[in-house]
Amino acid sequence: MADRRLYIPPADGMDASAVATLQGRGLPEHVLTIFRAVDQLRGPSTADLDYDVDGWVIGYSREDDELCLDRASHRVLLLATWRPDAAIAVNDSLTSFVDCLDAVLGMAPFYPQGVDMRVSIDVARSVRDVIDGIDRVATLDPDGFWGAFLDDLANGDYPG
Repeated sequence: MADRRLYIPPADGMDASAVATLQGRGLPEHVLTIFRAVDQLRGPSTADLDYDVDGWVIGYSREDDELCLDRASHRVLLLATWRPDAAIAVNDSLTSFVDCLDAVLGMAPFYPQGVDMRVSIDVARSVRDVIDGIDRVATLDPDGFWGAFLDDLANGDYPG
């Protein structure tokens, strides 16, 4: 699986860790179907949401919802249109988000086509352990970015 990286110029006001991640490591261009990076940072579109976010869009989820780096908390947030009342914390920092994406890329393919459900559930548990080891914030919301991915993984949706 090719790992093409995008090195996006950082924005004014971005914390040093995020700048180092964008310039040094870059973002994976895409990860499976769960993440697609932007090629240029821009402000979030919150017109259909009941809140505002001061930060930068770094990519899109599989549902085409924006993933945003929040200026104040430095967290990566999912601006989910299906949850318009509040942003969902994805990771505690851009660095831990990229660490989780890279870990997922490194573990794929996860299992063969037609795998027994018990195997896919065990794989999802193992992947959850790795993600939790990187950033405990990542899986706090069972309906969030990583929670939804892990549910799909357990259901056998990511054969290789």
